[in-house]
Amino acid sequence: MIRQLFWLASVFFTLNVAETLNLPFANVFEKGLYLLLAGLVLVLRRVDPVAITLMIATLILTIVLGLATPFPKFSWATWLLSINQFAIIYVLTGFHATRDDADGILRATTWLPVICMIGGLIGLGLSGRPIWGIEYATGTMRLQGSQIPAFLSGLAANGIVASLILGLEWRRLRYLGFTAVNLIILILAGGRASLAVAMIASICVIVFSKVIHIRDKLMLLTGGLLALPFFAAIAVPFALRRLATSTDNGRNAMAAYLQTLVDQYSWTGIGFGHQYWQTPSDVVVLVGSAAAHNDYLRLTVELGAIGMILFFIFMSIAMMRGAMRTGAINWTVIAAWGGFLLNARSDNALATPAYFPLLIVCMLPVAGGLGRAGSATPSTAADKPAPKGLAAAPATS
Repeated sequence: MIRQLFWLASVFFTLNVAETLNLPFANVFEKGLYLLLAGLVLVLRRVDPVAITLMIATLILTIVLGLATPFPKFSWATWLLSINQFAIIYVLTGFHATRDDADGILRATTWLPVICMIGGLIGLGLSGRPIWGIEYATGTMRLQGSQIPAFLSGLAANGIVASLILGLEWRRLRYLGFTAVNLIILILAGGRASLAVAMIASICVIVFSKVIHIRDKLMLLTGGLLALPFFAAIAVPFALRRLATSTDNGRNAMAAYLQTLVDQYSWTGIGFGHQYWQTPSDVVVLVGSAAAHNDYLRLTVELGAIGMILFFIFMSIAMMRGAMRTGAINWTVIAAWGGFLLNARSDNALATPAYFPLLIVCMLPVAGGLGRAGSATPSTAADKPAPKGLAAAPATS
């Protein structure tokens, strides 16, 4: 049931169904499926108590600051509709997945960039919606499929890492073809931060895996070095074109406005989830969005400087806890968390399901062995021992 709901939530977001059907509060509707998934996980699976404790601490932090803020437009309804943004991450990265859970999540994540492209082609045929997006304020063409280029970039980065894990650690070699396909999609989507995250996480999967033989590691790394000139010939000119045409996309104006709110409400912020709804129309026109595209600045506006720091400290502790779930360090989780923090600097990483699934993927147990250092979740079922490194599925699923 968990893997089916993960598929449903992921495909719903990837195909952009909420926006296609003109549903109000589309992001909340999309996140609602992930929130339902998190609720199901809490009922059917064991979740790390430290992750739950830190989630509650974050919840209390937002409540205290909400009670303390003098911001006249603070709304508990807005706060309630926003807390899913951190609750989902804590639960889905803190639960002990079964083999079936891991299999379903990895396969779904691998397929999503391709599904996004198929959905984009269907949309092109039915409504004329282009599969190439034009970057606001620069005119740069970027592949978008059924989503937008930034989100497709995040999905493709996640898909690269998931397909590598399936191909190399689960010994399903056919999925390595998805690694190449997703890499091409990522390059054409033009996500520079997502590309860097995918490369670093992929290297960690290969280097730190206990399943992959040292000979195979050397072959893979050597093959990567040999393919580097070909990769650079495709990626570098595209990246240079983006760099040459890039502007601040109006984000300096956004930052200047948000700084006025920081100056006014520096200790308490204006309330978690409120920044989006307070952006004036002239700034929205310049940026093309009401979102901050910088989660550090956004949370400073919403929680104050100290609240923002505590928010990321709590979440970082949860990620480090997950990275050391069995005592050894899972460097792939650390790389994924570093990538999330990188994306948070230039995008709305907390508010979109395009980025946090990489954290879930890297926390999953690995079939057939110990996997990456610290990634396995040993457990036993009531009737039969689970494979080493895998949690056994309870009878309720």
